[in-house]
Amino acid sequence: MEPEFLEVEVNGLAGHLCHLHLNRRQRLSVQDLKTTIEEHCSIAAVEQRLFLNSTELFSTEQLLNSSGRELTLVRRSSLQVQWLQEVSKNGKAFAEAPLEVLRDKEIENKPPPVAIETAQETIFEALQQDWRLLQYVPEDLREQIDIIEAALQQGGSVSRVVPEHRRGDARLAQAAVKLDGSALRYFDAEVMEDKDLVMKAVKQYPDALEFIPKHFLKDPDVIRCAVESDGTCLSYAHEDLRGDVDLVFAAVQQEGMALEYASEELQADRRLVLAALRADGSALQFAGDALREDEEVETKGSPEEARKV
Repeated sequence: MEPEFLEVEVNGLAGHLCHLHLNRRQRLSVQDLKTTIEEHCSIAAVEQRLFLNSTELFSTEQLLNSSGRELTLVRRSSLQVQWLQEVSKNGKAFAEAPLEVLRDKEIENKPPPVAIETAQETIFEALQQDWRLLQYVPEDLREQIDIIEAALQQGGSVSRVVPEHRRGDARLAQAAVKLDGSALRYFDAEVMEDKDLVMKAVKQYPDALEFIPKHFLKDPDVIRCAVESDGTCLSYAHEDLRGDVDLVFAAVQQEGMALEYASEELQADRRLVLAALRADGSALQFAGDALREDEEVETKGSPEEARKV
């Protein structure tokens, strides 16, 4: 049985600071943890940088309920605290921040016991308000995965945010596609072989079918993601799928005019044609010859019915 409390040991550069018992049932953020440390150690939350091994834990993250952990606390300089607070109020102030604010200083002439040298939380705080502030981040930091991802999550375009040599990174592709499926076109071919990623892109931007690897145009799962958002994207599907009744039915329900791209056999399918006409009476022009003479079908495709759609 899992223990009720999460044991957290917090150490500073000079040694032990405090031992905390955190209730596992509460969904605590890193910010909540910093507040608790402030209560126990009288170190203001805004001054705290917490590290698990070599990874910094940022205030907006959730605290994972592992069996126990030992954290290292490094205090920000007063200048870093000042600018973090300023950027929290006004992201554009980040453009004026001195370079030293973006880097950790040695504390008491001792190097911090971690491999991270950037004050990323200040950068993230700025990017959450405006991704365009990335231009003020020092060039070497601007190419870090976490910082690029933060800019993408706030709507930064791949062409302006992701360097060429980072466009083979699946994590960045996921972040970009979440907001803009068309962004997938800027990533390397290897990244576009991930079916789940392709489906997310197509669902968000159906016309992504135009630039994804051609073999996906034979995949019914991928095509379905597109036609459920835009039925006319059936036009991209391999000819074998244009005869898939379930897939075509989904397409014409979304957009009756998708009937144009159905196989001849399905254009002669009365049930499917009626479904298309219910969506758009103008689709009658794509029905098989025999069906266009069918009284019910002809009525559904009349100009009067088309205007009702």
